[in-house]
Amino acid sequence: MRVLGRIRLSRFRGLEDVTSSPERQKLNIERWADANGHEIIGWATDLDLGRWLLIPLDWR
Repeated sequence: MRVLGRIRLSRFRGLEDVTSSPERQKLNIERWADANGHEIIGWATDLDLGRWLLIPLDWR
């Protein structure tokens, strides 16, 4: 199945934040996709923005 990966942090504290960094989220999503036979065809990234500010088609 083709899927979109979504990385979201409501409060982006910089790349050094290891608790839920964008890189860690991306790695976990890639591992999940590989383990379940999915292909990631794109990424939606929402850093330091509330989810109410953007509609899904505008996420990048």
